[in-house]
Amino acid sequence: HKNLVFAMIVKQVGDRQIAEDLSQEVFVKAYRGLKNFRSDSKFSTWITRIALNTTSSYFSSRAYKESQKSRDLADYNPSSSQDLEHSQELREQIEMFRTCFAKLSERFRGVVAICCLQELEYDVAAEALDIPIGTVRSRLNKARLLLKDCMAAE
Repeated sequence: HKNLVFAMIVKQVGDRQIAEDLSQEVFVKAYRGLKNFRSDSKFSTWITRIALNTTSSYFSSRAYKESQKSRDLADYNPSSSQDLEHSQELREQIEMFRTCFAKLSERFRGVVAICCLQELEYDVAAEALDIPIGTVRSRLNKARLLLKDCMAAE
């Protein structure tokens, strides 16, 4: 399950080192909580939920907010080359998405992480989040609208 957890986290945070640290934290939490695992669902569903909660905690942390401030200053790199300009623009759009993604509430981040970033089916999201499929659909729709508005404002 290492690859599943790491891929989901790195897509959310955009930094391999942070994703490795958070992935390790997920597995420590899973190991400590193994006695509480009910076999009602698949282990992958349970560990996905732990990963979502861990990344949600990261986005709420002071460490994340401080890294955003320092990243904004470090990313300023004027260039005259058109390819570098396009590349910089793409990086800025990705960073803008991550910033807006982090601003979403946990309930919306979860469905976006599972359905859009991991490209899993709605039923998988419903099981992982313990909500009906219709709720997954409505939250995903609302999350997309919120992301669109946020990115337009940025």
